[in-house]
Amino acid sequence: MEICEYYSDIPKILYNSKTNEPHKHCPMCNRFLLEEGVQYIIEKAFSQNETVMDFAICLDCYQKEILDIYSLESQKSFEKYFAERVDFNRRRSVFTEKYQDDFDKWTEYCLCTAKPIRECKEYQLAAQCDGIHVLYHHMPFAISDEGATELEGLLSEKTKEDLQDFMDQINPQPHLEKSPDNSHTPVLV
Repeated sequence: MEICEYYSDIPKILYNSKTNEPHKHCPMCNRFLLEEGVQYIIEKAFSQNETVMDFAICLDCYQKEILDIYSLESQKSFEKYFAERVDFNRRRSVFTEKYQDDFDKWTEYCLCTAKPIRECKEYQLAAQCDGIHVLYHHMPFAISDEGATELEGLLSEKTKEDLQDFMDQINPQPHLEKSPDNSHTPVLV
């Protein structure tokens, strides 16, 4: 595997919550994901330690389907937000040196707010995989409840609607509970 210096087997927390096994197929194109050289993204969201969003999507579909969901306004807002808060290259350098392939350490704190994930009632995990391995570079990371709320606030109404439609299409599980302000939408990263 030449893509990434550090990688590990996919941790059980990223397994398909219905089968308790690694995700096997992309929900958009049905591509088999567990073959070496097939790259894909896993995203999971938890509320009260219950899985409420869970999918893996191949990079081709991710680039075609998910990236197109974000309006230009939302894309610019996300770029500005992350540019102000996260130096992904520095994070990669520090984390690969310090934690190498320790998934729990990479996802111990929120990427956006640095809030400890263990203190969150809701949080999301994102990882890039290749076959049966998680890759360690700009991912994996965790987003806390507060981080998700901040990110959601950057989304245009059109993007929120399109995200919800996408989630309805690929994720038949119940959605995240609405926050007190009744605005919580899963944020795909």
